[in-house]
Amino acid sequence: MATVSQLAQFLLTQNPQQNVPRLAFYHYVKNFLDLQSELKISDLAQFYNHALGYHYWRDNKTALGETVKQDLDLFGGRHNMGFDLGQVRHAHEIQLFDLKFQRDLENIVKRHLEATSDDADRIRILPLSESEALSLCLRSNGRLSVKTYSNVVALIDGDLQPIGPSTHLEYDSFLELDGKYEQTITTSLMNSVRFRVLNGNASGAIIRGYTFNKTENLLGPITQYPDLFYALKKLERFYVNGQSDPFYHELIATLERGLQWLKSGHPDAPQAARTVLRKGQMALKNIFPNDRLILVLVREIEGELARHDFAPISPLV
Repeated sequence: MATVSQLAQFLLTQNPQQNVPRLAFYHYVKNFLDLQSELKISDLAQFYNHALGYHYWRDNKTALGETVKQDLDLFGGRHNMGFDLGQVRHAHEIQLFDLKFQRDLENIVKRHLEATSDDADRIRILPLSESEALSLCLRSNGRLSVKTYSNVVALIDGDLQPIGPSTHLEYDSFLELDGKYEQTITTSLMNSVRFRVLNGNASGAIIRGYTFNKTENLLGPITQYPDLFYALKKLERFYVNGQSDPFYHELIATLERGLQWLKSGHPDAPQAARTVLRKGQMALKNIFPNDRLILVLVREIEGELARHDFAPISPLV
């Protein structure tokens, strides 16, 4: 049977750099799929499900679908496929709808998850914004599955189904990212980060936008990668108690040390305090927006900088 690796090698011979849909398909196959596994029809469905989460491909779904169909037909003529290529639903054959109301998105996502989950699983849907929802699925064994969906849905076999998820995180029963699973999260820069975590260290890659090109390899503590770290913490505030988060306690200790050092009058204190202040402001904006203790410490550092005629940095908008 044809393998993912064979498909990637075939696409590379078709000059993908000269064709954006083909380039995106090639990068997805190479960066998202297991190259050693047999190619499955579900791999192609997942590709379109992921691609159509991007505005660019929703606006260009005809070019995407027709190009991929042409490539697969040619590839299928050279390799023994384990499925009927005629059963593949391509992008230009999928009807998409933008939902106007959050409650409709929440109901569609919940119905979709209930159909694919065990009866014992507990599912909760939360609004992230007017056009995005967060799903939390607590398994009977204590594991937690976290996903995010946009307000774009597809009509598949008469049913409305959510596009995505754009983010998929798996936690163990201790609310730690499970190292057995590859995690996927979309950052604020619309890059996908695919990674695994073991003992606080991340290994994986940053995938760029709608072309799905790998731009950076990850290897080291999550805190070394701000886009990943803050995107993760921004979500975790919905289901992780901030008071039990080690990062929260570390941040509080850092702010307190910065404030004490500033009050000591040390000549290097203002520069260090500005760095600490920026961390506190970022945490207030992205992770702990309603935390009074962080807010008090940030305000005190700002006050000390102003009191000693040291210009504090402007608050984040």
